[in-house]
Order: sequence, then structure tokens, then C-alpha cells
Amino acid sequence: MARSPRSPRSPSATFRPRPPETVRPGRPPLPVGDRRLLFVLVPHLCFLPWALGTMHPWSQLTSLGLGLASLLVVLFAPTDAAPPAWWRLIRFPPFWIGLGLLLYLLVQAGNPSWRYATNGTSWWLTRLPDNDWLPTSVDTPFARFNLWRQFIIYAAAWLTLCAAGVGLTRRRSCAIILASLAFNALVLALIGLYFRFTQAPDQLLWLAGHRPGAVTFASFIYKNHAGAYLSLAAVAWVVLAVRYHGRSLREQAPSSPALLYALGAGLLFGAVIYTYSRGAALLLGAYLLAAAGLFILHRLLSRTESTTPRVVTFIVSSMVLFVVVFATAQLDLEMIVQRFELLADGGQKDISILLRHDANSASLDMLSDRWPRGVGAGGFRFLFPEYIRRYEASYQGGQLFWEHAHNDWLELPIELGAVGVALLATGAAWWVIRLVRLGVWRRLPTLLLALGLLQTPLHAVFDFPYQNPAILITWLMLAVLVIRWTELRPGGAAASGL
Repeated sequence: MARSPRSPRSPSATFRPRPPETVRPGRPPLPVGDRRLLFVLVPHLCFLPWALGTMHPWSQLTSLGLGLASLLVVLFAPTDAAPPAWWRLIRFPPFWIGLGLLLYLLVQAGNPSWRYATNGTSWWLTRLPDNDWLPTSVDTPFARFNLWRQFIIYAAAWLTLCAAGVGLTRRRSCAIILASLAFNALVLALIGLYFRFTQAPDQLLWLAGHRPGAVTFASFIYKNHAGAYLSLAAVAWVVLAVRYHGRSLREQAPSSPALLYALGAGLLFGAVIYTYSRGAALLLGAYLLAAAGLFILHRLLSRTESTTPRVVTFIVSSMVLFVVVFATAQLDLEMIVQRFELLADGGQKDISILLRHDANSASLDMLSDRWPRGVGAGGFRFLFPEYIRRYEASYQGGQLFWEHAHNDWLELPIELGAVGVALLATGAAWWVIRLVRLGVWRRLPTLLLALGLLQTPLHAVFDFPYQNPAILITWLMLAVLVIRWTELRPGGAAASGL
């Protein structure tokens, strides 16, 4: 007996499956090598900000160990990828550039021009004979910071960069790293906001105690480092939002978590404002506006219509607006308003701007004297008093000790000299040329990631974000992720060459 046709009102008749070409195929699991590398990389990257910005010997040595472990995983984990990992490593230009920089630091260490001395209450430098045609350094204690501490930081960054640049073979692996950075930073930011409104401004996390005279945020001893780090994490939220939005368009999905990721970026922007880092807040605000403009332009030029119901977009957007307005109404904005008023005044009343002006002038004098050989990695703080003492307001009879120049564009060449700067410039040039050759602008997620990375070098014009290992390693990780994301094709095939 033939079955009678189904009633058009039956529930099954109203179900409309996706067309076969829009059904997302089952994804194969990540390769073993990627999974093992992520098992080391993700904890390493999450550890960096929580360890007080990785500013102390114990955390820097831990970072070095994790960086070494990540590269060993890449070299010795079983993989079907061709060519083998060791061959990809020797064809990876940053491997040789970083190795050259570390060898250069060893030459600096072997040719010190000054030695640290102390009587227990004060310290001074004694002159040493040196080879005047070799790069030089300052021989200082490890605990106080010296070339070997800087060597550890650079080595950890180099090992991590090489591991990610050679070992990541899937875009999904890049997305997992971005998500880990994003959610880790969000937890850090929420705890930082809790401390900001319930504790003294110099209070760090529970076990870290106070830092008298400092304005801290969460686990960061220096508020501007907190702002710079959270700004990088906000970029990860933006890239993930755009990625999931693009996926929902391709698959014609009725919903997408993209708006929630955009909310995450907004929450981090609020946290950056409450770090009291004006430079980070202005740079991140400018980036978010640029990202929004690029996204709107991309949607206007796209022929694919969004499948997310407008009512869902309206509800989520209303929730975001309500959270922002409610939080603004509940929190004390007086400190933020005061600091931005000082900035708008042109720095005439802001002592920090006046001091940095003196520090920049003294740093330029130091650079003009020391640029050929440098003073050695980590040696800036020990020779700088001879230059800043010309500016009494910023020297205060030696009571005001400058560890950094508050301008990485000056401090790095002062320490590394002409050869070290040439190596760094070579690495930066390779990165830019590689992005141009790969056409980074052809995909909105990679374009926004590359654009977001510009915040840190701009911040370095008036501060020292690259002297913080958490920021340095995170920035380098994101820099290599934008390369790998652009190189890799769906399924793991890569563009030609490294």
C-alpha cells in the first residue's frame, strides 16, 4: 500500500535543511604536532601577564624554559608535514636573525667597558679596558638586571617565535592561540577592575602585595604596560569577531558568536581606560574606530547578506550599550577625566610629560655618543645618570633613578648599537615584505590583526612596552600568527616559501 503524502502542516515539512554546498564538513582533528605545540604555547602565553608581566628572574627563566620546550616539541614531535621541521626552521629568516642577535649579545658580554661596584649604600661604575672596535657592555649584577637577563628575555622570545612560525600548520591552531590570549586577558582585566575599585591604586594581585609610589593594574606593576598588553588582547577579540562573522556568512548560519566577541573587545577597551594609561586608551580607541570603519566598508562591498536575524543583532547591541552605560554611571570617572584634561592641556601641568621631555633630550645625547657600539643590552639604566644629571628636575640629585628612556625607539639603539639595530630592522623588513607578498589586505581578519599590531610601536614612541617580556613575546606571537594565517590555506596547505 502506498503511503499517503505528508500534511504540509506537519512539523517535518517546515524544516529546511541547508543546501549541500553550505553544510560545513566535519573537521579532521588537528595534527599531533599542532596539538603538542599548543599544549606548550598556550600555557606559556597565558603565564606571561599573570607572572607580574614576567619582569623578575624566576618568571623570565620559566619563560625561557617554556620557549625552549615549544621549539623542541616542533623539532621532535611526529608529523606528516613536508618538508620536515628542521628544514622549515633553517629556511625561516627570523631564526637566523634572532640567532645573530643573541650571538651579538655574547660579543657585547665579552667586551665590557664598565663594571658595577657598591659599598652597600651607594653604587658606581669603574672603567675597564676594552676593544674599541667591538660592541661593548656594562658588567652588572644579575639581580639588579644585566645583559644576561636581557639575553634570557630575547632568547625566550626568539624560541617562541620560531616554534610558532615553523610548527603551526593549521589556521585553527592560530585561532586557538588568539582565543586563549583573548579569554586570559579578559579574566585578567576583570580582576584588575575589581582591584581598581576596591583596593589602593598600588595594590597588585593578592599574593603580590603593594608597590609604593606605583599605579598598578591587576598583575602589572606599571599601568602603561597593563594598557599596552590589554590593547593587544583587544585586537585578538576583534579578529575573532570578524572571523566568526565571516564564517557565518559563508555557511549561511542563522546565528554567530561574533557579537559576543565584539563585546569582549569593548570590555577590554573599558579596562584599558581604567588602567589610567592615556596613550594605550587613545591608541586602542583609534584602532577600534578604524576596525569598525573597515568592517562597515567590507560589508558594503560584500554581496553576501547576513543570515543573523536583525532582532538578535538589536538585542545583543542593546545589551552591550546597557552594560557600558550602567558601568559608566556606577564608576568614578574623576581620575580618568583629570588625566585626560592634563593631556589636553599640552602637558604644561603634567609632571610626567615634562620629565619624559627631559629624558628624551638626555637619551638623544646618549645616543649620539654611543650609537656605533651601544652600551650593551640591559646597560641603559647604569650609564644614563651621567646624561640625565644635566636636567636637575629629572635627576633630583640622583634620587630619581631612570630604568628606561620611556622611548624604545631611543633605548634599543642606545643598548644594541648599529649592528643590533640593523638586525632588528632586517627582521621588521622581512615581516613587512612577507605580508605585502602574501596580500594581507585580502582577508579582513589578517588585515585587522596587522593593523592592531601597529599600536605597540606607536606606544613605544613615548613609553617602553618592548621592555616588558609579556608584551614583547605576545606581540611577536601575534606578528607570526598574521604571517601563518595568511600563508596557510584551508586544510593546512601553505603558500610557497617562508
